[in-house]
Amino acid sequence: MRGAAAAGSIAALILSARLIGCFSLGEEPTGTRTVKVAFRLASLAVCVGVAMTAAMLPAGRPRTQLRVRAPGPVLAYGAVLTLAIASILYSSSPGDSALQAAMYLESLCFAVAFDRMLAVLRIRDALASILAASVAGIVLWMLWGAWVEPERFLRRTHGGEVARLGGFLMNPNEVGLLMAVGLGQILVTAS
Repeated sequence: MRGAAAAGSIAALILSARLIGCFSLGEEPTGTRTVKVAFRLASLAVCVGVAMTAAMLPAGRPRTQLRVRAPGPVLAYGAVLTLAIASILYSSSPGDSALQAAMYLESLCFAVAFDRMLAVLRIRDALASILAASVAGIVLWMLWGAWVEPERFLRRTHGGEVARLGGFLMNPNEVGLLMAVGLGQILVTAS
């Protein structure tokens, strides 16, 4: 049981790093882009490394196969990826479009690698708990930041009358979506 808890904690840290890679940690666009790409690639590399290391351990770990149980979402993601690649041809900024398409492809690779890692570590059933822990940690950090440094963690809208959580670190709409996913996972875990 301790091994599963440790594996779950590692998976939650990897997922948290992945989510933090979505934040705008600076105001300078090139530096922000570099940090985002570095976080994304590092989380992917760690995920692949953990999965490969665990798969090589002689602890009788089962070979896992990649199976697609619901082809609809995979086909939809493939269509989005195809459109992203095609958009490079008519974009006013082909470099930015190519980077976005590469990030879509990298996101797919991360999802597959994260799933493989959970399967090899035998903690796939703990995905709801892992998501809940990752999101809860980030949201609690943002709430703490809004209390300590509101000018950075809150974005004022409607003439300064409304303060939205996320500030300039993350789009407030995305923070709301993240909170909804986390709350859903907490409810799944609690039931």
